[in-house]
Amino acid sequence: MNPTTANHARLDEWLDTLAHETDQARHSALFTAYLGAMARFWSYSRRNSMLIFIQRPQAQYVNSRKRWEELGYTLKKDQWRNSIQILCPHFKKMRDDAGREEETLTHFTTGYIYDETQVEAGLHAQPLSAPWSASTADAGDLFDVLHRTCTRLGVTVTERDDLADALHGYADGAGHIVLNSRHTIGDRTQTLAHELAHEVAHPRNKRGEFTRQQVECQAEAVSYCLCTAMGLASPNSPTYLALYGVSRETIQANADAIRACVHTILREVERATGQQAADAAA
Repeated sequence: MNPTTANHARLDEWLDTLAHETDQARHSALFTAYLGAMARFWSYSRRNSMLIFIQRPQAQYVNSRKRWEELGYTLKKDQWRNSIQILCPHFKKMRDDAGREEETLTHFTTGYIYDETQVEAGLHAQPLSAPWSASTADAGDLFDVLHRTCTRLGVTVTERDDLADALHGYADGAGHIVLNSRHTIGDRTQTLAHELAHEVAHPRNKRGEFTRQQVECQAEAVSYCLCTAMGLASPNSPTYLALYGVSRETIQANADAIRACVHTILREVERATGQQAADAAA
C-alpha cells in the first residue's frame, strides 16, 4: 500500500473508532484530545490535523524540513525517518459548463513534516510562538483581541446589564452578539468565543444543516479550540454527546464545520494582532 492510500486508511480507521466507541466518557475525551490538536494546527486541513494527531498526539509545532531550516533549525540525525505524514492536495484548472475557470482537486500525494522535538535550534533560530501570544496575556487581553476580530468579521458586540443572571449572552445569527456585562471578564471572553462561533458557522440561513444539539456542540468545540489556542483555560470539561452514537459521516461533517470556523476566526485573530503590533510600532 502506498503512503497516500495508507494515510486515507488511517483517517477512516480513526473515524470508525470514534463512531463505534461505546463509552461516552472515552468518546468525549478522545474527541476533546483531537480538538486540542485542531487548536494547535488550525492552519492545516481537517484531514491533516487528524493525521498529525493520530501519528504524534503530543505534537505542538510542526513544519516541513525546509521550513524548519528557514526558521534556523536542523533536523536531528536520528529523526529523518520518523516524519509525520500528511496529505498534499493537487489541483488542476478546468472550465465548468458555463466556461468559468476553476480549480479542481485531482489527487493527493504524501508530504513529510516534523515536530519541534525532532529538530535542534541553531544560533539564530526564531522563537516558536503564536503570532498573538504577546497580545493575549490574560482574559482581558483576549477579550479585546476577540472584540477586534468580531469587527473584522463584520460582527457587532453589545454588552448589556439587563440580562438575566443565568443568560451569558446570545448571537442573533445576523451579525450581532449580546453579552451580559455583569459577568466576569473571563466568562464574557468564553461567551464571546462561543457566540462568535455561532455567527461564523451558523448564520440564520445555515442553522438547519445540523441538529440544534450539533449546532451547540460545534460552537462549544470552536470556543474550546479558540481558548486553547490562545491560552485561556476552560473552567468546564467539554462533552460532545451530540456526536456520540452517530455515523462516521456525521462526525466528519461536524469536524469539517468546526475546523472551518476555527480557521476563519484564528486567521482574523492573527491579522488583528498583527495590525495591533504594526500600529504600536508606528
